[in-house]
Amino acid sequence: MSKYSISLATSDEAKKFWNLSPNATAFTNPEIMNFFNYNFEWWQTKRGEEVLCMWPVCLESKSKVILPEFSYYFGPIWFKDFYKIPNHSWLALSKNIYEIFIEKFVLKYGVVNAQLPLGLQDIRIFDWWNYHNKKKNRFIIQAKYTAQIKDLDKLSFDQIKSNFRYWRRNELKKIEQNREHIKKSNNYSLEEIVKFYYKITGIEQNKYDLKLERINSFMNLVKNKFGEIICYRDKKSNDIASFMLVLFGKNESNLILSLVDEKWKKIGLSVFSILEAIVVSKKKNLNIFDFNGANSPNRADDKHSYGANHELFFEINYLEKN
Repeated sequence: MSKYSISLATSDEAKKFWNLSPNATAFTNPEIMNFFNYNFEWWQTKRGEEVLCMWPVCLESKSKVILPEFSYYFGPIWFKDFYKIPNHSWLALSKNIYEIFIEKFVLKYGVVNAQLPLGLQDIRIFDWWNYHNKKKNRFIIQAKYTAQIKDLDKLSFDQIKSNFRYWRRNELKKIEQNREHIKKSNNYSLEEIVKFYYKITGIEQNKYDLKLERINSFMNLVKNKFGEIICYRDKKSNDIASFMLVLFGKNESNLILSLVDEKWKKIGLSVFSILEAIVVSKKKNLNIFDFNGANSPNRADDKHSYGANHELFFEINYLEKN
């Protein structure tokens, strides 16, 4: 009989494990997940009675596995002291654990779809799946990057600004000259934010789009102290000029939405709002500000212009042949 087992975990069991896991992020926080209209299943692997790893699965319908929209690092999280595992034991242990998950997910869902949290960079087990069986599919493994400002507890306000690229610092001077034309706002409707989202992103909205529902979930999270919104309006028109939404994790804040009107972006409202979001995170005693994704030339350069370092993580996808 195998000393390893796999079973479904309750939300309470998942939260207890999440609280202790060094891989846990806001996106795998069971309390946060409850705000979204998805079906979540938490799977746990044990060695004897000890839970070693948990892996959440997001179901859009009864059996369709997806990655939650606007989310990152949605995948396996390991037990508290996993990083103390000796190098000579890690490969065998991770192979046993990950293969149990893969076999269960392929049997139940037909797919594996996840992003590994930052720091879990050993992807060999996924790369070796069906390694010697050419009749079966292999995992598609994609390298992904995010941009992070770390050690906020050690950085002063001036040090944070000094790490910005020179033209970012110049933009701060521009917006200071135009501050009298904007006002901070705590009054905005969901429909107004969704409309602003489509205006800024240039994506065409359709009546079946679920962005409204997803953004509403994040706004409800803010109302329940899981994040913060920073919004400015044009005083003259009263239109929204910028809208930032950050989500709080255990040690990091995550920039979920960063929307700035083009007119105001040119005169520095973007850098002004980002700086405020960073300062809010620092005041919350969160030591990492995560821009959540830096995977296109323009957006990556934009995020690194704030002094953020690049961080590597992996997305893994597997589809079983019928």
